[in-house]
Amino acid sequence: MISLTEKLKSLGVQIGADKINPPVKSDPSLSLTRVLDGCWEGTSKGDCFAIRKIFPPEFVHGDLNLLQLLNLEIFDEIPSLSGISSIPFDQFLFIDTETTGLSGGAGTYVFLIGAAKFTSEGFQFAQFFLQDPANELAQLAALEIFCSSSKVIISYNGKSFDLPRLKTRYKFHGWPPPFADVFHIDLLHVARRLWKSHLPSCSLGDIEHHLLGVTRSSLDVPGWKVASHYFDYLQNGDPAPLSSVFYHNEVDVISLITLLNYITKRLSLPLAAVILASHLGRPGGEPKEEFSLKPIADYLEHLIGARVIFVDDCLGARVEEAASNLQNGEVLVLENTRFHTGEEANDPLMGAKLASLADVFVNDAFGTAHRAHASNVGIAKHIPAVSGLLLEREINYLGNAIIDPEKPFIAILGGAKVSGKINVINNLTEKVDYFLIGGGMANTFFAAQGYKMGDSLVEKDYCYR
Repeated sequence: MISLTEKLKSLGVQIGADKINPPVKSDPSLSLTRVLDGCWEGTSKGDCFAIRKIFPPEFVHGDLNLLQLLNLEIFDEIPSLSGISSIPFDQFLFIDTETTGLSGGAGTYVFLIGAAKFTSEGFQFAQFFLQDPANELAQLAALEIFCSSSKVIISYNGKSFDLPRLKTRYKFHGWPPPFADVFHIDLLHVARRLWKSHLPSCSLGDIEHHLLGVTRSSLDVPGWKVASHYFDYLQNGDPAPLSSVFYHNEVDVISLITLLNYITKRLSLPLAAVILASHLGRPGGEPKEEFSLKPIADYLEHLIGARVIFVDDCLGARVEEAASNLQNGEVLVLENTRFHTGEEANDPLMGAKLASLADVFVNDAFGTAHRAHASNVGIAKHIPAVSGLLLEREINYLGNAIIDPEKPFIAILGGAKVSGKINVINNLTEKVDYFLIGGGMANTFFAAQGYKMGDSLVEKDYCYR
């Protein structure tokens, strides 16, 4: 019987370690200081490789200056952050880390720490690099010195990732972490609360692209490749690929500063009085209790924690009075617009009356944006109209999908009637590879092919062969 060793040899598997070639080491001249704009800094625990930069307050990152007048009082309303506005801004620390893995165990190293703080010269930015795991104490000592006066930590997913990993490294060496008794603002949590339903994701990359106007250079490396670049460096000693990792980390940290500016600026603006108009179901132009929006208004008040007023109509004197008495920060929910026949008929008078209640019209209903109804087309004829973030996201997504689609390009269409989709189908015919038709409208296609559809909904005017 053939042995396992012989079987492995027959498959071309090398047996033993005597013929394994050691990794090729890079030219010794390719040291960190030759490739990266940093130097070795002494600490009580040894030397640590560090990069330091000063960004002036007027430095522009994306669409924003680094330093603007911050109104941090908005965070005082959060119990865990009460009193944060009284802390001088030079005691804020912006931090981001790059690690060898995602797990939180003792085997995960934080090999690059990027941090920034405000000084009289501007933002002092520093990166502390772990050139060898045996030299970790020097890296941790350098960070401790840098953040010694910090009372507030600003991070992005730092509560779940960055700080726990750093604390683990300090504890591994029996060293108290330097982040005790500090405030911590994790901007990921804020971003999710504000934009989760409006952006493709709340990744820092999407936040930069859609909100901050930041475009990273070609030097950037995807986050999932960061650790592999570090492992390659440990294996062959070539620091050249690390340039993209240091750049990636630097942009992450600087984006934290501008994102805090962006958030505080917008949350500090006076709240508007908001009037919500919508429809539900197909009540046929008359009030029907099962299609009332009152349960939605009740849930909305619970959801946002603000006063929500409901009026059981969308037109008339009571609606106008409620709108005129609406205070900033309050929300007025109107009754189902389809309780009036003028909605689907796009009655000009109904559109004008709805428009008279507000100053600006924000359309965030992508699913009905194609319909010429009084509550969208009618209103837009009388007051300034803009798209909401959700509508903008859908338009951008569809635009990219149609202009430069990935292949195969499949269009999935549904709904009750072909008549409402026929123009879309005609426009997409030359662009898509396949159509998948579902819902009630599929019945019309079956009928056109000669199938008997019984009592199913069929638009006979569209059945011709």
